[in-house]
Order: sequence, then C-alpha cells, then structure tokens
Amino acid sequence: MTPPSVPGPVPPRSRGALGRGGLVGLVAGVLLVGVGGWFASRPTTFGWFAYAPLADATYVPPRPASHSLGLAAVGAGLLVLGFVAGWGLARRRGGQARPSDPPG
Repeated sequence: MTPPSVPGPVPPRSRGALGRGGLVGLVAGVLLVGVGGWFASRPTTFGWFAYAPLADATYVPPRPASHSLGLAAVGAGLLVLGFVAGWGLARRRGGQARPSDPPG
C-alpha cells in the first residue's frame, strides 16, 4: 500500500507588483493631485474695493479656502502616491533579502 501523497505548498497567484489595492491607491493619489492642483490654480473671482484710510499698513486678504483645500489635496495625493510606490517596491522584492545584501 502506498502512503497518500501530501500536497506541497501552493504558490500565491501573482497580481503584479501592486495588486488591486495598489491600483486603487494609485488612481486615488492621481485624482487627489489632479483635483488639488485644479483647486489651487483657480483664480479668485470675487473681491471688493473700499476706502482705505491713509496709513502705512497694507491690507492683504487671506488666502481663499479653495486654494488651501487644493494644496491640502495635493499634499494628501502625494502622500498616497509615495505610499503606493513604497508598497509596490516592497511587494516586488517579496520581503526577501537579495543575494547581494549582507546578512544581518
């Protein structure tokens, strides 16, 4: 009688360097950078003019909220893209040391 065969380890299916989650992160990062750049580059279409008293001080209005929101979206998008790039590099490397890496 022959012993039953034991199946060996099944290698995981490869979905590329990024996988589905990385692709979603890549799309989200690109969209955040694009929309944020659009918000930050829009010109201010409102304003006012009024009598300014004679003084040495110059009034500078604050930055519009859409500009600040755009810069925040660009920053968040760049963070997401950086995370996805690092994650893709780590997955491609497989968490294993390369033969040229010194032990330890």
